[in-house]
Amino acid sequence: MTVTEFIVAAAILVTLMSMAMGGYLHLVRNEKRSSEVAQLDMDVRKAIELLREGLRLTTIDELVFYPPADPPYQAMSFPSVVDLNEDGLVDLNAGGTNVLWGQTVIYHIWQGSPYQLLRTTFQPRNLALTDEERAEQLRRVVEQNDHGADYELETYQGTTRIFSNFFEWQLTSKSTAFDAYSPVEGRETVSFGSYVLTPGEHTLTFRITDKNSQNTTDSYRLAIDTLRPTLSGGEIEAEALTVSAATPASSVRTTIPGVCSGNNYLDFPATDLNQMMTLTFRNDEWVESNFQAAGVRHSNTVSQAIGTRLDYAVTLGGVGDAWTAERRSRGAIGSWQSLPYGAGGVLVRVPIEGVDIADAGPLVLSGALLRVPSADSSSASRTEANHCLELVVYDASWNATVDDYAVIAEVDAAMQIVSGTARNIYLRRWGSGYYIYGWYVGTGTYEISAAKRYVLSFWLKPTSEYFPWYYVGTWQHPADTLAPATQIHLQATNNTTLARAALAASWPAGTYTNLTKVAGVERLITSYAPAGEFLSQVYDTGFADPTFENLTYTNDTPSGTSLSLWLRSGDTPNLDGVVWSPVLSGEAPFLQTFGRYVQFRARLTSDINSSLTPALRRLRLQWDAPLAMVDLSGVLYKGPDRGAFEVLVDGKPLVRSVRVELTLFRDVSTINYKTERLTSAMVAEVEPRNTGR
Repeated sequence: MTVTEFIVAAAILVTLMSMAMGGYLHLVRNEKRSSEVAQLDMDVRKAIELLREGLRLTTIDELVFYPPADPPYQAMSFPSVVDLNEDGLVDLNAGGTNVLWGQTVIYHIWQGSPYQLLRTTFQPRNLALTDEERAEQLRRVVEQNDHGADYELETYQGTTRIFSNFFEWQLTSKSTAFDAYSPVEGRETVSFGSYVLTPGEHTLTFRITDKNSQNTTDSYRLAIDTLRPTLSGGEIEAEALTVSAATPASSVRTTIPGVCSGNNYLDFPATDLNQMMTLTFRNDEWVESNFQAAGVRHSNTVSQAIGTRLDYAVTLGGVGDAWTAERRSRGAIGSWQSLPYGAGGVLVRVPIEGVDIADAGPLVLSGALLRVPSADSSSASRTEANHCLELVVYDASWNATVDDYAVIAEVDAAMQIVSGTARNIYLRRWGSGYYIYGWYVGTGTYEISAAKRYVLSFWLKPTSEYFPWYYVGTWQHPADTLAPATQIHLQATNNTTLARAALAASWPAGTYTNLTKVAGVERLITSYAPAGEFLSQVYDTGFADPTFENLTYTNDTPSGTSLSLWLRSGDTPNLDGVVWSPVLSGEAPFLQTFGRYVQFRARLTSDINSSLTPALRRLRLQWDAPLAMVDLSGVLYKGPDRGAFEVLVDGKPLVRSVRVELTLFRDVSTINYKTERLTSAMVAEVEPRNTGR
């Protein structure tokens, strides 16, 4: 081998050895880098899981942050459970029912050298500390070199370093915020978050924080329809709660029925940031002001809006058209028709069907014929406004007229008059048109029930035996409905005594002609039902043994009317068979049985003439709910002039969750002797759900 060849071979060997050494070093550095990244991942995951475990088991209402201003925060304090006897179970209090908050845990930053994330604990936890004392403890831990070791109200246990040097820590609380802006008016259900509620009175505050950029008005309005602020979760009309403070003043406003759940909503006409409205509510209570929940039952009662500032109320039903020819004929247009005639005129009997006639346009309102006392002989007592019957009969110039009264009577399934039910309705033509009006002037109330059948009979009597024509308004029966027909009975002689007796008696078969139309009778009008009942839904209090402390209800009882209330309670939602107990407003109800579920019924009675109705406007039943996590929600009435807001319970922002963002850094040397910064990041959002129970 020549010298030249040796030099070339040596150079190649050195090159190969250098490459091998470089590759090895690169491999070692990559392995070290991967190890560092894995270690960073483990560290950040360990720290996050430690935080997650502590926050998940704590209670959201005891969280304290530092600084107390807006996030991001530097530190937080919360209670933690302990296992002092090391049996693997969470320790309970002396009663054995509630979690024992045995320790105070504080995560905080030490901004010295080195930069550190620390965990400081105090044990045992002093459960009597006020919010101000707890905030002072947290301040000392963060700001003092001894991390609060000299705090005299709780025993300092120690401080542990989670990690140090290069990291970023973002600690925030996610509170309720909602933008109520919408280009069009509308309702929206909003979940405000969760909060631990104790029994008794609480406040709910809405604070204006901003407004949508599309809201070009000067308004930051807030319109609240309903709220669910308690453990039982019952929906309460916002306007039914007490407004304890509002700047500017709040008001109850009426909206279009069907947009808001009741007849009104609570309006807070805010005009600037940080304006607040505070409502007072109780944990827990059933507030009923609409009487329209699923499962309610009305018997001769209705739920209707009364007045401009109130929601719905329960009143007696029946006011208005109890029966109309148009409804009976499914909207058929009325036309004139000449009826058969006889020497003594013609008797007409029109069936007025109840609900037991299938698909026949039933009586949709139960009520009572409007009674006009002492009107039998005094036509002055009968006005156009107080009539109960309308007939459509052609003008008397066609030589036929209507007798002075019609007869209404109950009938059985065979269309035979029920004995003792026939009553007179006095008739009179009003004005120069074709209408004949009727007034009920009996000695007592005549009840109309949707569960019964009636007939209304009247006599078209001749004024001349040479021109006995009888023209009445008629409405055609639907072809697909089997229902009793109008009966036409011809009178042999123009004898008033015989004709009036026939009106009040059953007609034997073969003496009348059937007409598949409604003849003459256009409508029957009723006043309030003499009496009725309202049965509420079954209300779920949310726990097994409520003690009902007070029941109040608001009612109107005009002279001669009355309203009574009963309550019952049991362990299952099926309360059939549970005994009702009478209750009075302003007293604790005395019931024979108590349980999770409760229901009430009200009986309403009209005056003697059925011209007035009592009204049940609002009912409130109260009890103490146990300490529990409550999900707060409500329905907002959105619109183009609405603002954004946050919610505070008892003056504290309603925190929904805690968000922790942690990023760790580590600097490592590269193969070319430079420095590379490795990172590992993790985010956790935890919603504490423990209440201590």
